[in-house]
Amino acid sequence: MKSQATILDEMFSLKGKVALVTGAAGGVGQTFATGLARAGATMALCDIQHDALNPVIATIENSGGSAEGFFVDLASQASILSLRDQLASSFGRVDILVTAPPSTSASRSSTSMKAPTSASWPSICAVSINCRRPSSR
Repeated sequence: MKSQATILDEMFSLKGKVALVTGAAGGVGQTFATGLARAGATMALCDIQHDALNPVIATIENSGGSAEGFFVDLASQASILSLRDQLASSFGRVDILVTAPPSTSASRSSTSMKAPTSASWPSICAVSINCRRPSSR
């Protein structure tokens, strides 16, 4: 007879699923990425700070998971379309999408939430608009 933990693991398993997490180098995105990987998902991680994805990828792979990192600038429609094409080539599909909230490098190094500055507001709006715009395909 299976244990309750085994039954729950099987019920909530993401094995065979591909999960895309935007902003995966930041705190919220990194937490989602590692959690989905623990549940068995193959991870597609993206961030504007591509090199910052390396420790997240290492954490996932060291725990037995699979992850690949991609650059994306969510304020750029061309960058989003390029990501779409790369994901189609690498995985063929995406089953799960998590869009972590955008943050600035200053807020990533802080433990407290900061209000956006007037200088960062246009970029935050562009990310929000582009993430909601449908793409063809």
